[in-house]
Amino acid sequence: MKITLLSSRAGYGLGAQRYTLELWKQLNARHDISLILSGKGGRIETLYKNSLIVLKILKSKSHIYHVLLPPFVYRPGKPLVITFHDANSHLGPLSSNLLTRTYTLLALKLIKDAEAVIAVSSQTSKEIEKYLEIDRSTIYVIPLGVSKEFRPLPKHEIARFNKKFTVGYLGNYDRRKNVSSLIRAFSKIQGECFLVLAGNPLGISNILPALKSIDPENYKVLGFIPEKDLCKIYNAFDVFVYPSSYEGFGLPILESQRCGIPTIIYKWPRIPEEVSQKCLKVEDERELIGKILELKENISLRKRVAEEGYNYSMNFTWERTVRETEKVYLEVVG
Repeated sequence: MKITLLSSRAGYGLGAQRYTLELWKQLNARHDISLILSGKGGRIETLYKNSLIVLKILKSKSHIYHVLLPPFVYRPGKPLVITFHDANSHLGPLSSNLLTRTYTLLALKLIKDAEAVIAVSSQTSKEIEKYLEIDRSTIYVIPLGVSKEFRPLPKHEIARFNKKFTVGYLGNYDRRKNVSSLIRAFSKIQGECFLVLAGNPLGISNILPALKSIDPENYKVLGFIPEKDLCKIYNAFDVFVYPSSYEGFGLPILESQRCGIPTIIYKWPRIPEEVSQKCLKVEDERELIGKILELKENISLRKRVAEEGYNYSMNFTWERTVRETEKVYLEVVG
């Protein structure tokens, strides 16, 4: 089957970028695959790039087109599949900016015209059905996978950041990631633990005021982590805290669990149940402090939570993601 994959980016950054890369690698072994990337850009630049991409699409002559990571507003003449990672950008009112509003409406029309929409979680499936009024019969829930590189490492391969009990976070610092909440909680126990913040520095200015409450000797902020080092970073944590207020999927949760690290999230955020099922859940910063200290002191609890998370994370593989995606292609093509 000849398939054209359309995405803005591919790589080992965000879960959506990794999705593009993993799908391309595995599908390419069994199908004739074309990968067209638009790259980053604002709305005006995006519209311009779409006009150039149309020419590439017309030349590709594929049996099916799959938009893995928007933005794309062109509707090819052949069957179209679109993957939705979250509906966050569609939950609020339309922008008052004419170009942005026009782009959003064109994208929405493209989504509604698609033969199939893949949602990466049941939560995203419900959101796009409710807020975008997508026909439920065209929605397929296919979760992301966890790469085989993520695994518990033997102690001699782990480079500790500090001798203290290490609390870790990996991700960016967008406001919805709610990292300041973790920092505020940690500031109350900084004498007993060490904090490591790692990942894309996007939005790091959001956490700078909160960091002032912590002694620089009690924390470390790392920049972007190369793919080859991600597993080592997770393994250097004693507990992983993911305080995000909204996730379409939440891949770092499963990656940390696959590395054998107990993971804590808040109870109230919109994070898919199929991803958060084996996390420890707390109500607020006070409970977060208590749970971190409980894990620090209770080794048997730490081991039990880590083992349950690891076993559960094994259900999420890229092989499964690709296999179920191929089934959608076959159904759409007929």
